[in-house]
Amino acid sequence: MPLPRQTTLVPLRAFVRSSATRQHCLKGFITVGSSSPSNNARRTFNSTSIRGASALADHSSRQQAGPKPTRSSRLLHSPSERDLQEAEIEAEVLPVHEATFQMTDAAAQQLQAISGRDNNPNTALRIVVESGGCHGYQYRMELTSKRELDD
Repeated sequence: MPLPRQTTLVPLRAFVRSSATRQHCLKGFITVGSSSPSNNARRTFNSTSIRGASALADHSSRQQAGPKPTRSSRLLHSPSERDLQEAEIEAEVLPVHEATFQMTDAAAQQLQAISGRDNNPNTALRIVVESGGCHGYQYRMELTSKRELDD
């Protein structure tokens, strides 16, 4: 059964709608940067927004009432239709313009501060959706500078 399409706070890796019964880990990268090169006092995380799947409809209503993200960045990598077929994953790849992930400025600033400690311009945020949790899937975010084979 395909997951419902809603704008939520749910991170998705490959920006796909996938079967809830699949046991595959879905990941994606977005870059970390500053909101303006000349203004280091106010730094934000460049986020991509993901339109995704969630059984938690209340996330959507809370998101609409909350602060809006200030910037977006480009997706660094996601699997192609061919990659998904080779991995035998039943999923539909969403167009990039439909794949959105929203983050508040406070969360973006916290990630920027954490990533700044590494002083690595190749730092990216890996967003993972994997099987487990109350609704059949769970989410994980991690900073990384290396691309993995299954990204």
